Parts: sequence; C-alpha cells; structure tokens
Amino acid sequence: MIKPSDNQIAFINDLIHHSLEKLVAEDSDIFKAKLIEPPVISEGVRLLNRELHETAINHRLAYYFEEYMQGTLT
Repeated sequence: MIKPSDNQIAFINDLIHHSLEKLVAEDSDIFKAKLIEPPVISEGVRLLNRELHETAINHRLAYYFEEYMQGTLT
C-alpha cells in the first residue's frame, strides 16, 4: 500500500474539519434532538432508535464532506 503524503493527509484533515464545522453550523439541532424512549418492548428497539440518530448525523456529515470534495475537484 502506498503511504499518503503529508499534503494528502493535511488535505483530508481540512475536508473533515470544514465538514464538521458546517455540520455544527447548519444542523446543530441534530445534536439536540431528544432520543425517543420507546415503550419497554425490547432493548433492541432502544438500540435501533440510537443507531438511526447516529446514522442521521453520519449522513449529514457525509453530505457536507461530499460538498467540499466537489469544490476541490478539477
């Protein structure tokens, strides 16, 4: 495997940094959302609720990451 250069690593770090900043600036409410406590059906239901919340955060972060990536392509 080819080791990435310092410039490539810095580039990816910048993309992640800017994407996180944009996520917090544009979608801060996603972090304030209350997780719904489902009726005591099973622990699996509660875990699924948490996973869906985390997935929503990941999708928004990926959206901003892609947005910044497109701006860097030539």
